Amino acid sequence: MSGIDTAVTAAIKHIGIGTASSGKTFEFLRKKGFDESVCRDAVEELKKRKYIDDRKACEKVIAYRSGKKTESRAYMLSRFEQAGVEKSVGLDVLSSMESDSQRCYELFSSLGLDKSFDLREEYLTCAARRGFGYELSSAVFDLYISDV
Repeated sequence: MSGIDTAVTAAIKHIGIGTASSGKTFEFLRKKGFDESVCRDAVEELKKRKYIDDRKACEKVIAYRSGKKTESRAYMLSRFEQAGVEKSVGLDVLSSMESDSQRCYELFSSLGLDKSFDLREEYLTCAARRGFGYELSSAVFDLYISDV
C-alpha cells in the first residue's frame, strides 16, 4: 500500500460519515505524520471520491450561523476559513448568500425582543458583535422598526 493509499484510508476512518473540509483533513493527515505532498494528493483523491466537500462544509457553517447567530458575510468568510474550506470555494458560496442588509434584518427578526425604539442600542450592539457595521445596522434597524 502506497503512502497516499495509507493517508486516504486514515482520512476516511477519521471522516466517517461526517462532513469534512479539505483544510481540516489536510491538517489531520499532517498531524498523523504524513508528508505534505502525500497529504495534498490524498486530499485530492478524497475530493474525487466525494469524501471531502468544501461546499457542504460551508453549508454546515451557514446552518449553524443562522437565526440569532446570523453573522455578516465577512465573518462568515472567516468562519469558512476556520473550518478549513478552500478560500475560492468560500468566496463562491459567499457570492450566492444574501446581502449583509438582509442578513442583519434576519438577525433582528430572530432576536425576539420587544420591537420598541428604546432597544435600539441592544440591537445595534448585537449586530456589531456579529460583524455588521454601525451605519448598516442602524439603517436596517430603522427599516425593521418601520415594518413592525
